[in-house]
Amino acid sequence: MTVVLLILLGVLLAVILSGPVEALHRHKISRFISSPLIFFGVLAFLFLGGYLFLPDLS
Repeated sequence: MTVVLLILLGVLLAVILSGPVEALHRHKISRFISSPLIFFGVLAFLFLGGYLFLPDLS
């Protein structure tokens, strides 16, 4: 069951990233660079949002 969920999560991540990666590829940024760039950018945005809400939660 865990393997199926992991595979589905990977497919979902690939589908979500395909549009922005293609858009960056049209601007001559390679897929190898753009995929981690988008992933870590979104991750940093989520961590920053959590950090900004931290004083409100405590």
